[in-house]
Formats: sequence, C-alpha cells, structure tokens
Amino acid sequence: MLIASASADKTIKFWTVAQTTTGKISLQLYEKIETTDEVMGVKFTPDGKFFIFSLLDSTMKVCYVDSMKLLLNLYGHKLPILSFDISSDNQLIVSGSADKNIKIWGMAFGDIHKSIFAHDDSITCVKFVKDTHYIMSCSKD
Repeated sequence: MLIASASADKTIKFWTVAQTTTGKISLQLYEKIETTDEVMGVKFTPDGKFFIFSLLDSTMKVCYVDSMKLLLNLYGHKLPILSFDISSDNQLIVSGSADKNIKIWGMAFGDIHKSIFAHDDSITCVKFVKDTHYIMSCSKD
C-alpha cells in the first residue's frame, strides 16, 4: 500500500506501510518529488495508476504512480484549486477553486468538458457521487 502526503514545502512524499516483527505498523519513505509551488492537495485515482495534485499556482498535474512521470498539466482556473475529485471510472476530474468556478476535466486528454460558475464565493469542496458522473459542491457563500 502506498500513502501520499503533500505540503506547503513544495514536496509530495510517498510512503509504504510496513509491519515490524513486533507487530507495530510503520511508514517508510518510498519516494519524494519536488514541485514548482506549494501543494494544495494530492489524491490517487481509484484504479491506482495515477496520482493528481493541485498547486498554489492554480494548476493540477496528473502523474503516473509507477514512474512518477507527468502525464497532464491542467490549466484553467484563475485562483488556487481548493478541492478536486476523480470519478469512480477514472474518466473525469472535477475541481473547485477560489475563483468560484467548478471545472470538469477529461482524464484522457486533460480537456475542460465544462466550466460552471456555481457559487458566489470560493468553492471549498467538490465530490463525485460514487459510480456516477454527478457532482456535489460546497462553498463559503
């Protein structure tokens, strides 16, 4: 099992879970990657093939888990992305931003399928309903 942690120190750390001979669980650093800006969030896709992270510079990046190589750069928000989620079928990404917009992205090419001015204030949470392409959003408004 792999666990990811992200920080304002511009790094994402990947950890493996290990069990000692005494039965204690410990985390061991597996990989550390440097980013170009502070990391706002990181998630694995449901199939475990990719990880996605958002940066303070209002972008998201999609990378392969096995090689840690970049697959997609997602540009389109004007302010930082505060929340994002991946659909259960790994086809879509939804993002919510301080710019009051929700964007729905395709995982295949990183294209914006829909941009929705949905709230009167920053969008703090977006989620896909499991096994659907329905989304829910929360805001400070």
